[in-house]
Amino acid sequence: MRTKLFRLLPMLALSLLTIDVATAQEYPTKPITIVVPFGAGGTTDIAARLIASHLTDALGTRVLVDNRPGASTMVGAEHVAKAPADGYTLLMAAASTFSTNPHLYRKIKYRLEDFDPVSLVSKVPFVLNVSSQIPARTIDEFVAWAKMQPQGVTYATTGVGTSNHITGILVANALGIRMVDVPYKTNAAANVDLIGGRVHAQLDALASAQPLHVEGKTRILGVLDSQRWQGMPDIPTFVEKGYKAEGASWFALMAPAGTPALVMRKLSGALSKVMAMEDVKAKLLAGGQLPVSMSADATLQFIKADHERWGAVINGAGIQLD
Repeated sequence: MRTKLFRLLPMLALSLLTIDVATAQEYPTKPITIVVPFGAGGTTDIAARLIASHLTDALGTRVLVDNRPGASTMVGAEHVAKAPADGYTLLMAAASTFSTNPHLYRKIKYRLEDFDPVSLVSKVPFVLNVSSQIPARTIDEFVAWAKMQPQGVTYATTGVGTSNHITGILVANALGIRMVDVPYKTNAAANVDLIGGRVHAQLDALASAQPLHVEGKTRILGVLDSQRWQGMPDIPTFVEKGYKAEGASWFALMAPAGTPALVMRKLSGALSKVMAMEDVKAKLLAGGQLPVSMSADATLQFIKADHERWGAVINGAGIQLD
């Protein structure tokens, strides 16, 4: 009896594999959900809904958005990490999900290894946005002016460990100046004081800072990216001015680890087509997001490098949130 059972095991395994392959080939046969780890209406949500609407056509099934905000994207990420690896539950991950959270929280309940990347979707560069009431009009002038401030330069944040807080530390280190963070409950409240000159600067996502700059209420001095923002080609990057400061928020579509390769290829192919659409690129750019399309391997390497970059800043400053 035992011998017969051993003989049947390989046949059973082959049968199960055949079923899995057939299921993957038929994918998708039901609606797909993209979990957004933020509330509705934000930058991540807007990108996810734009992409979901076009993926619906590309994949031939409804692609829905499920907002699961909380705990700096950890609520949504944990949900997807535990979901079946079948391609029907995806995560619109943010930079905080994998680049900063693992350094800030000891009790984090997911790892990068719990996910398979489909592709990076977009980048949102951070910028140095200053009050129009300070005299500096270039990065170099800002550095010279900052070094003359005995109490340092104040910069608005939305709390310890937030992106604008740790980006300020990155910039202060790169420029060799002292920057003192001033926490606000909301970004809107921070903007009011930045416009009024009660705080000197803010390290903010370009999507948020650009309208204030365009209206002349504040002044963007530099972009923390490897290339200039095409919507503001006159604003230089920190790198081209000789300062090693790069930082951006980003969004990537991720699936639970172990999702069948056939399913991942279908998702990747469909997303690649969507990201090549001119109206998708135009709408993302209009919202301050740089459209990006990468292979799964390139996306994984990008995330790992970003994780290391922010780890150096966070650990160097000794920031721990739990």
